Amino acid sequence: MFPKGLVPELCGADKPDSAAKALAAFCRTQLRGALFHRTQRPEPLTTHDLKCIGDLRGIVEYEFKAPLASEGTIVPLSGGGFSVSVARSERSRRARYTLAHEIAHTFFYDLNCKPPERLTPYNPSKTATEEARRATRLEERFCDAFAEELLFPWEAAKDELQTCTQIRDPAELLVFIEDVSRRWSVSVELALRRLNRAYGMGGNRDTVVGVIRWRPNAKTGREPSMRVTQSFPRPSVDWFVPTNTRASSVGLYGADFLFDWWQRFEDREPGRSYKRWGVFSLTTDREGKRTVLENEPSVAPPCVETLHLWRRNLEGPKWRRVSLDAPVTYRFYAANPTEAYLVALINLSQARSSARSANANGLISGPGA
Repeated sequence: MFPKGLVPELCGADKPDSAAKALAAFCRTQLRGALFHRTQRPEPLTTHDLKCIGDLRGIVEYEFKAPLASEGTIVPLSGGGFSVSVARSERSRRARYTLAHEIAHTFFYDLNCKPPERLTPYNPSKTATEEARRATRLEERFCDAFAEELLFPWEAAKDELQTCTQIRDPAELLVFIEDVSRRWSVSVELALRRLNRAYGMGGNRDTVVGVIRWRPNAKTGREPSMRVTQSFPRPSVDWFVPTNTRASSVGLYGADFLFDWWQRFEDREPGRSYKRWGVFSLTTDREGKRTVLENEPSVAPPCVETLHLWRRNLEGPKWRRVSLDAPVTYRFYAANPTEAYLVALINLSQARSSARSANANGLISGPGA
């Protein structure tokens, strides 16, 4: 069976996101039945809670900090049920997300068989048939949506993030998002996706957010660099930061600086060991010298960068590339020595035309210029 036919059969919804939301709510209801002291109000789930849901879905073995090439795997067992392995520590946010994601894969198996048998094709290999690859993409989309809904339910997210509609300052917005992510034990990136879906960028119409990771080109698989992997608001309103683009190509040089600094931990002070996880900010002084602030609860003042973004033509629907100087708030989140991402908030309400670009083509005028 192809997932498009399985998804409605699972819960009546015809789209992966809708089905994931319905099934995550069902799993939470099952959990409340198993743990009778739980309230009806959605609340953050612990790793133990997720294991309880996993047990209900036939998972009988769990392994954390497993030596994996990926974040997690699920393996059907000959005696029935599944074994799940997760690369991260049991207490980490990433491990909780991975566990929730792997639980979602159980919906694509017949649990009555020993071992459980697949109901749909799954093959992420580039040599797989187009049908198998499409089925795999649809299943992965479902599993990501399920994990998000299970860990940070949509109705709870709307309530938690409603305050963002009143926040105008990008730094204040990021601090608020970080507080929400801590309360729900989810990543800042996930909280930003929820905010984008519920309220766009809230009260920050002139704020564009880029999520940046060290990745190869998504199309060629080559040339690893700091690349924009997500941008918000999505869909774009007035401004657009293209994904799969090098951060330096759009002028976000602070992303490269922070990543290089993080990579050079061992070179900083001989004889001193450093923890390569935490939250790091970037700021500049009047002379343009960059300084990294380590694990500060407040966000550092923004850096002014010369950016190359796409802007909607004010006279019509077309987009054009423009260059401008704008404050950028950088925040770098490192979960462990190998897993890290950066968030860049671009404040376009304070942007000014770049003299260099204006001299080059005479097209540029940022908001407030």
